[in-house]
Amino acid sequence: MTEQTRPASTFAKVIAFILTISFICLAAPAQDSGPSKEILQWVGNARKAGKTEDQIRKDAALAGWQENAVNLALVATSEESPGKAAGEAKPTASNGSSGPTGSQSGGGIASSAPAVVEGPKDPTGGASTARSASSQPPERPGASVANAVVAERGVADDYQIGAGDVLHIGVFHEPDATVQSVVVRTDGKISMPLIKEVAVMGLTPSQLEKQITEQLSNFLTAPDVTVIVTSINSKKVYVIGAVRHEGPLTLTSPMNILQALINAGGLSEFAKRKKIYVLRTQNGRSVKLPFDYDAALKGEHLELNVPVMPGDTIIVPGGQ
Repeated sequence: MTEQTRPASTFAKVIAFILTISFICLAAPAQDSGPSKEILQWVGNARKAGKTEDQIRKDAALAGWQENAVNLALVATSEESPGKAAGEAKPTASNGSSGPTGSQSGGGIASSAPAVVEGPKDPTGGASTARSASSQPPERPGASVANAVVAERGVADDYQIGAGDVLHIGVFHEPDATVQSVVVRTDGKISMPLIKEVAVMGLTPSQLEKQITEQLSNFLTAPDVTVIVTSINSKKVYVIGAVRHEGPLTLTSPMNILQALINAGGLSEFAKRKKIYVLRTQNGRSVKLPFDYDAALKGEHLELNVPVMPGDTIIVPGGQ
């Protein structure tokens, strides 16, 4: 080889070496470009599923993901990371806070929606209820609960408590004075903590509330009492004979003979409509009160359509 060709050969080798190194660098994956969108999504879904970072690493290894890529994705999707995953927005709660813990992400702007705060505890010890932070609290804690209870008593305002009825007597914030269930005895009384014997026969629930409140005031400060009739056993009328549904009817409100028969399903095909009568006990004697069904339907002889009383038996004769 001559002196002139040697430098040219050396130069060609250098160029070839540089091209080879460049090709290798271009072919190698960029390690510093950050995790791919696919691994970010995979790790993000695993976080949403409630998996820990150790569990995510184990699952990623089984799935064939590179350890370095997984670690980068864990950092990028971490709740404490100031950045967010590429192409994905971190989910936020309705009050503008991010994540299940409600902490806001760095530089985020809270939503204008009012925050939801925990409401007062249920007086019966139940779970708390959520309310808007801007809403005004009730005048008395649990007032809405008490109002709902009154609306659901299941008896008329003038219902008179009788023997056999089952009562619930609640004293707000005083579980030791509350009676979950008590049956009115045949002597018309019930037993309660602190005040012992209470006469309830013939009282309406509101009257009994007032009476118990007055008696408990000797032991408690401003007791708040609610009386609920949970089962009516003292006000029953019995319908037998040619009606569609024989048996007892519970009187939760005033009812006349015609209404009682309607509640019994009406008369059967073979009922003797003008021979109906009511058996009632008055002063220890049995009294028979006649009733004409057809006349009542026509608005005639309405004086016979008297209100039924607890213990009455309505008899509807039948036959061809």
